[in-house]
Amino acid sequence: MTATTDRSTRPDDPAVSFDLPEVNDVSVPSAPDVSGLTAFAGPAAADSLARRVKAVACTAPLHDLEANKVRRGGPGWSGLNCWELAFLAIDAVATRMDFDSGAPYDDIIAVVAAQAAHQVPELTADECAAVGAWVVDGLVSGRTGDGFDAVYGSWSNDGYQASEWAFKLLTEHPDDRSGVSLRASDEAINVLVGALDTDVESAKIAAEAKLQNLIDRGLLDEAVATAQAARYLTIRYAEALRREVANTRLNVADVDWAERVPGIIESALDHVLGRYRSERHILANIAENRDAATDRGLRERANQLIAVVKDCERRHQALHTRLITIRAEFREAQDELLSRPPGEVLRVDIQQALLVPLLCLPVSRAAPPLRRFFTKLSGPADVVLGDVDRLLCELAEPQVRLEHLGAAVDEPELLT
Repeated sequence: MTATTDRSTRPDDPAVSFDLPEVNDVSVPSAPDVSGLTAFAGPAAADSLARRVKAVACTAPLHDLEANKVRRGGPGWSGLNCWELAFLAIDAVATRMDFDSGAPYDDIIAVVAAQAAHQVPELTADECAAVGAWVVDGLVSGRTGDGFDAVYGSWSNDGYQASEWAFKLLTEHPDDRSGVSLRASDEAINVLVGALDTDVESAKIAAEAKLQNLIDRGLLDEAVATAQAARYLTIRYAEALRREVANTRLNVADVDWAERVPGIIESALDHVLGRYRSERHILANIAENRDAATDRGLRERANQLIAVVKDCERRHQALHTRLITIRAEFREAQDELLSRPPGEVLRVDIQQALLVPLLCLPVSRAAPPLRRFFTKLSGPADVVLGDVDRLLCELAEPQVRLEHLGAAVDEPELLT
């Protein structure tokens, strides 16, 4: 609707005129054409959407820590960077856990507490320890005490369905030395490394090419960072193999040692061999630059990089050692399970084994076991408890003094 008005006239001035459109001029917008967007919705995109939902959900506990730090510790905690503390905790657990043991719980709290002291120097030692425990516990079970979960969509014959996915970042395990140890899950390592929705093999090949390029260009810091990312991939392979061996010891039939586990072993072997070659190049290049440097700071930095790369190499060597022995462990677990005798289920014939022999006994010998049997069968007997109020009243009553021989007895009058 359009209107032609003169601002000098009143609203009710007849000079004001309105030009109303015809009804036929009203046009209804047509529905948008979404025929070219089917690849981004519906069953075709269900897997990709589910992967991305799960990837983002892994960061939810970190969001929760950062959002609730002031609520938990007051204004004194406002200067904390809980993102950094959470990543530090995951990093410390992932790098310290081994095949057979995890990272000690108290050690991880101490690492996080030390970083919190650097972030907010005003915090006391007890407050820093409280920050460390809160961050670690938040990554283990969240503020509610339960695990973490996310909802993603899937498609079936009935259409779209919402499904729940439960996950954990850090898990607690009993430890003989430290009491409680922590292990980082695959989801935690994905959050730390950043490989949220990538194919492992293609990521590895791309990382190798990037690493060689960085070495050739002399960018050693970036090369070391890439080596550290490969270390986390080594940790993931080691954790996957540890779970397979543990499941094998429980039941060989539950683990696919025909195709899936050998595939993991071959991939891990290729990864380890590639890392050996790359990290030998990195160490040689860093050592060469360190020896040629005259600046003390550069030499110290080179020594730090060498220590990091050697730790990565130690991880690869540990995985290689486990890969060599893992088939023997599988055969040992298989032989152990096959050598066990089959379980026997014994059924007791109460009449022939208990009742008939008992009836043949004399009463003196049959009564005690029958008495015990019926006592157990009938449950606990009622216990007669005294009335405490009545007992107290009786105890508080004044003592009645009696004569030694009592009152005198009158002589009876005998009638004759």
